Amino acid sequence: MSGRFSQFDYGRNMNLKKYGRATSPDYDLEAITAPVALYYGDNDLLVTPHDIARLFSALKNSRDRTMKKFYTYSHFDFLWGVNVKSVVYDYILSVIDTYT
Repeated sequence: MSGRFSQFDYGRNMNLKKYGRATSPDYDLEAITAPVALYYGDNDLLVTPHDIARLFSALKNSRDRTMKKFYTYSHFDFLWGVNVKSVVYDYILSVIDTYT
């Protein structure tokens, strides 16, 4: 892992063709001013709580930032969890309702 928040890295040759540079460009996270909510699972093997905290810190210009941990969830439970509607989706919809 690169430790960067960047666009997809196709490898040096394809990056040169796609981006005009050898490495994939970083996202300008400071340019994001819209409200952002980050949802993550404590059992996620793909994204760690440290990764989420780094992203949260990088989104410092967002009008409203929220982090919500789902303690028993893994990366894939957000899609295929048996109780995903009642545990996650209903919560997300309630957050969205506060902005409408």
